[in-house]
Amino acid sequence: MQLFDTFSLKLFRSVCEEKSIAHAAQKEGTVPSAVSKRISAMEERIGAQLLERGTRGVKATAAGEVLLNYACKILDLMEQMDAELSGFASGIQGHIRVVAPISEFSHTFGNDIGEFLRCYENVRATVEERVAADTVRAVEEGRADIGICWEFADTRHLRRILYRSNNLYLVVRPSHALASRNVVAFADVLEYNVVTIPGILLERMQKEAAATGKALRSQIQVASIEAICNAVIQGLGVAVIPRGQVDASADLVAIPISDDWTHQHFIICVKEHEQLTLPTRLLIESLTENAVKDEAN
Repeated sequence: MQLFDTFSLKLFRSVCEEKSIAHAAQKEGTVPSAVSKRISAMEERIGAQLLERGTRGVKATAAGEVLLNYACKILDLMEQMDAELSGFASGIQGHIRVVAPISEFSHTFGNDIGEFLRCYENVRATVEERVAADTVRAVEEGRADIGICWEFADTRHLRRILYRSNNLYLVVRPSHALASRNVVAFADVLEYNVVTIPGILLERMQKEAAATGKALRSQIQVASIEAICNAVIQGLGVAVIPRGQVDASADLVAIPISDDWTHQHFIICVKEHEQLTLPTRLLIESLTENAVKDEAN
């Protein structure tokens, strides 16, 4: 019998979870003596005790804790491998959870993820809008498979993959005092009321305004880019939005902003590659490939 055969590891994990050899045997459909024999064989090969008895049942020793840690990783990978390989029989299947600041690049992200889901009809995706800090936490804590955020976000120990770039523009009515400008500085924008959407872009503008010693004037907040454009058309203020989201058919003027921070780079943040499911890896490949194609065009 090999030291690390998967059945022995599974039995050992069950004993640690159940804190009982008898209960673990029942859970795994075997008898207590078989479980004890497997664990004794591992202890003999390792040369150290793996379990000790206590008032509340058995528990892992220091050596047992090390083995349990590796056993859980190995068994989880085996289960993931089995699930992914079995998916080839009926097509790739799965559920991908994405968190991202959708309102800031919905026009491109919607196309990107839509194209992926058309290719993999048995894959489902849920998308939640989050600010950068919440996005990172959701991925770290396993509540999301993929996070998308600005490159300046603190992604800590997550893997970072460049996704898309975009530029922020000032949007005004044709009659506005700044409409004739070829380019504006963000400091010029601060002289006017800015229509905003709650989220990471608003937070960044407030931060940049504070750095100049001024406050961002934002008397009106709305829920979508479309609502922002309508508010600007009605003369309720100006707006700062990604260039790609300016409605070309609307009666608006879009002006580049010269400040470096307005040149946005979005990144995909995920856990290490070996921890990702096959559908998640395929979505990442699809998103980055579409971004590269658009950059080339």
